[in-house]
Amino acid sequence: MKTLLILLVLLFISSTAYSSSGMRRCALLPIKDNTSGGELSFEVFKKVERNLKDSDWCYYKSNSEILNLLENHRKSIQQYLNNPNVVKIIAEKLNVGSLIKIDLDNYLGGVKLELKIIGENGKDLYFKETATLKRIDIDLIAEQINLWLALYEKNIPYNARVTGVLGNQFTLSGGKSFGFRRQHEITIIRPVKKKKHPLLKEIIDWETIKIGSAKVYNVTDSTSQARVLQYDTRKRIKIGDWIIISENQKSVVTERKSYNKKNDFKFGKLGVASIYFQTSFFDTITNSSSTKKLSGTKLGVNLKSDIWITRKVYGGFNFVKSFSSMKPKLGTFTQTSQNISNSDFQLYAGYKYLPLGFFYGPQINAYLGYSSYTYGFDTQVSDGLTNFTFSGLLLGLNGDIPFMKRFRGRVGVELIFSPSFSQEITVLDSKDSNSSTKFTIEAIYKYKVNLDFNFKYESVVNRALLNGTTSSIDFKDSVLNFGASFTF
Repeated sequence: MKTLLILLVLLFISSTAYSSSGMRRCALLPIKDNTSGGELSFEVFKKVERNLKDSDWCYYKSNSEILNLLENHRKSIQQYLNNPNVVKIIAEKLNVGSLIKIDLDNYLGGVKLELKIIGENGKDLYFKETATLKRIDIDLIAEQINLWLALYEKNIPYNARVTGVLGNQFTLSGGKSFGFRRQHEITIIRPVKKKKHPLLKEIIDWETIKIGSAKVYNVTDSTSQARVLQYDTRKRIKIGDWIIISENQKSVVTERKSYNKKNDFKFGKLGVASIYFQTSFFDTITNSSSTKKLSGTKLGVNLKSDIWITRKVYGGFNFVKSFSSMKPKLGTFTQTSQNISNSDFQLYAGYKYLPLGFFYGPQINAYLGYSSYTYGFDTQVSDGLTNFTFSGLLLGLNGDIPFMKRFRGRVGVELIFSPSFSQEITVLDSKDSNSSTKFTIEAIYKYKVNLDFNFKYESVVNRALLNGTTSSIDFKDSVLNFGASFTF
């Protein structure tokens, strides 16, 4: 503890005057290496540092000053770097807002790789990823880290920050390399609150307010000057405010996320497409004067896609085609087996409620549309079988929540409101009182940024009442789905 206090004092005394520096100023902390006595970390550090120096999103600051200060504490440096107070003072010394921390550990002949990006206060976790590589390969390790850094850059919610103010004129921390040009119209945004993921503890969103708009009148390679055009509130621009290039001028810069109110409904991706292969246990039960039952196993394919119209409004469809060979289980049938072809179709539009305000957090989805279930039997009048269809207004509700770094759970229910029941040939005398329900439980594993693996269980029950005291025909389906989802 005494050594740590002395270290903090030395760092503090040596630090320069400090102001909030932002996420686009970065430094690479010494790499933790439990694989090869430091040789691996040295080579990885060089490659990652070279990438950062050449990047157009980060003003890279060398950590040589910190290493010189910590020269006498090299054996304990990783212990110190786990202390938020030390990290905070390092950020102040280097005047950076993104501190990149890399850990390398032995794992079954390969390497376990972890990347964290820590904020300037030493506590905020902006980004965290882990991967296990099957072999120790310097180029492969550096490539993975650089891919993660590119992903982190897309999550930075602004193009530049205000670094100086003089009346209605101000200086920005971005220049030509960030895509700023003379006469560009820009938006001034002020962050007011950070949103932290309740389980992962990462900073994943910010509440913001729009201060006003401005126009750039001078640009250098690394800075720009702009003049305020109008204010949207009584608040005035100040150092640290965010600057976002207006949407109609983004073609000249790398796409970046925007969290201002104007663009609240423009999410950076279009939607998700899924394919499932399914097997199910299917029963058809007819209750008339005596109970008859057909049973069998189905195989099928399920195609599903959601299109994100805005962050909260979406539309989509779901199509299932399956086949089965069914045999009698109860009662007497003319045929010893039935080959059937089933199809399900849903077309819907919905609203996504985000309880915590961020897109990949907990969600509650309500939707409505059209749904139909078709059961294609060989027509046998004596058995009371033909092609049956249930269709009508679809009502659906589901909720899902992330419960680990890469896992989500989802539960949902669908029903057709007062479904119609039609027959290809009238073989049953039916009433107008029918029902259709589907219950779903799903587990989702995020394998990559745009690829998920899914396991889903569904219970589908369609029932048509027949003329008679308790007569009905029931179609019961217990479905296991295995598939993948692609975000596009």
